[in-house]
Amino acid sequence: MEEKKITAQEENVLAASEYAYEAIPDGAKKSAWSMIIVLAGYLIAMSNFVTGAAVGYKMTFSNAVKALCISDIYLVFICIAMGLIAFKFGITTTVMSRKVLGKKGSLVLSAILSLSVVCWLGTNGDTFAKMIVAAFPMWPLPIGITAVILMFVWLQSASRGYKGLEVVSMLGVPAAILLCVWVVMAAYKATNNFDIVLAYMPEGNYSFTQATTAGVGSWIFGAISSMDVIRFAKKKSHFVVGGIVSFFVCLLALQLTGVICAQATGKSDFVSSAAGLGIALPTLICSFFALWTTQDNNIYSATLSIQNILGQTSLKGRFKHKNIAYALAILAAAFSLTGALNHVLTFVSTLSVLLAPIPGLYLSEVYIVKNSSETRAFSSWGFISWIAAGAAGYYCNANNVLVPPVISFMVAFVLYTVLGKLLGRESFK
Repeated sequence: MEEKKITAQEENVLAASEYAYEAIPDGAKKSAWSMIIVLAGYLIAMSNFVTGAAVGYKMTFSNAVKALCISDIYLVFICIAMGLIAFKFGITTTVMSRKVLGKKGSLVLSAILSLSVVCWLGTNGDTFAKMIVAAFPMWPLPIGITAVILMFVWLQSASRGYKGLEVVSMLGVPAAILLCVWVVMAAYKATNNFDIVLAYMPEGNYSFTQATTAGVGSWIFGAISSMDVIRFAKKKSHFVVGGIVSFFVCLLALQLTGVICAQATGKSDFVSSAAGLGIALPTLICSFFALWTTQDNNIYSATLSIQNILGQTSLKGRFKHKNIAYALAILAAAFSLTGALNHVLTFVSTLSVLLAPIPGLYLSEVYIVKNSSETRAFSSWGFISWIAAGAAGYYCNANNVLVPPVISFMVAFVLYTVLGKLLGRESFK
């Protein structure tokens, strides 16, 4: 790809919106180390500890490990597949969706991604606020207000774009690693060399299908939106290595830490489990930096989704990244006050069904159909494929059939390929 020549004034405008509308110029691309650390930071979230604990509480250790490994292998595949597309075009996740859903149709995905971020911000803020209250019984503020304050503290770096992601990831990734080691060591001492964990027998029957759906749903948003960061890569090898390290090694470590913590204490809630191991305060300190990293990434991708919406109105370019970030934080604060964490498993399962088909649509369009809908208002075959694939995933999840997110992906890929060839024969102009 040839370097795009732009004036200094144009560069300032594009940079202020984080290149939301155009391909990344070569001069703005990042190093291999920057790519690895930011991608690793993309998944440093309390929600992954929480999902691991919820799955571990309902399954034996071996079954939980198998389910989460399958989930994470799929997420690595999605991350690298999306990365190849981002590297080729240099555009964001939602701008890419114009090619498969149409210019106006892409607004639907933008709204879903933005709402997902609001939900996760609320969930993570709620989780950390509970940890503060548990660690400091005399804490004067209610959980909801504490969560709101935390989100606005995290926002201070998130509003600074990619530079903020890079700096905070350098703090959050080591903090998450330290937290994993701390929790596992505490569980090791409390369970007689993990004997209790390995012998753990859950109550009830949580299926492999439900577990893999929760595992994929815990970070399918991150795998898809990783395009927003990978578009800054200088070389393919940079994001391939970063994707494997972040979405398999790091993500699995966080999830398995949650599993061990829950099974060592017999509690499904990660916060309560950590407190039960006597490490509430260390968990609180490490989690603060780990969560800060994730809030940066969530807000960053959401602002790009909002920019895609604004870009199709007279407001294009009028709102800087910082202004949109503050608006999203206000929405997330309102969500946090509703008690987001109470239904986390239901939420992540729903999220998986809604987002899992998207990579199938992208891959089919880029490598097979090659009939972009970005100048059309809507793509009929894109929406038919998306809705049908989502319905297939929902059915599989409800009836414990195979691995629902993978089924959604395959249905989307096949349907978009067939319908794109049949309904989209007019050449792209």
